[in-house]
Amino acid sequence: MNKNLTVFGIKFLGNELNSKCYIDNPASSWNEPYINKQDKDTFKETSMMNNFLMEVSASLGIKFVDTQSLICDKKDFCPNYVDGNIISYDGSHLTKHGVKILGTSL
Repeated sequence: MNKNLTVFGIKFLGNELNSKCYIDNPASSWNEPYINKQDKDTFKETSMMNNFLMEVSASLGIKFVDTQSLICDKKDFCPNYVDGNIISYDGSHLTKHGVKILGTSL
């Protein structure tokens, strides 16, 4: 088996965007996350899964990249907007701005 592998972890960037919450609030508040308790719980579960994947990868001598930690500034959530730009529309796939953030971190 070729052990020259890199495993990329999973990420949760909130549920699918509800455009109404952005339309109803001024753009200056968009850097604040619109999340609820379920989002925080899901983010925490995703972090726990990444920790597990990191441990398994390390035990096999495989490199692991925690993409969620690279993208998210805070430990209990990930904002949908960074620098006034959407980073994910569906909580999983990155926009061009989200890709730039991840790429810079990598």
